[in-house]
Amino acid sequence: MTTKEAFDLVLYEIAQLDVPYASRKITLEDLASVPQYPLDPKHWVHVSFRPFNEKDKSKVQNLKAELNKQRIHFDSAEGMSIIDWELDWSFKLI
Repeated sequence: MTTKEAFDLVLYEIAQLDVPYASRKITLEDLASVPQYPLDPKHWVHVSFRPFNEKDKSKVQNLKAELNKQRIHFDSAEGMSIIDWELDWSFKLI
């Protein structure tokens, strides 16, 4: 699997989750400089899930764990009823 194929898989899986989320493109203006990264910056996106309950929260956490098992890694954070995924420079296959 290529990095782009992995990225497309993540976006597909997010759409299948049935958990409320918002996403925004990360533009080059958001960055001071852009060295070479495995995922082309034109694809970078920030996803914020807003799970309504523990079941939805578990869906997001379980998907992240499953993606990690498939060697797909990226930065993420949780707090204040929001789960953020940074599909950006940190996105990589290990």
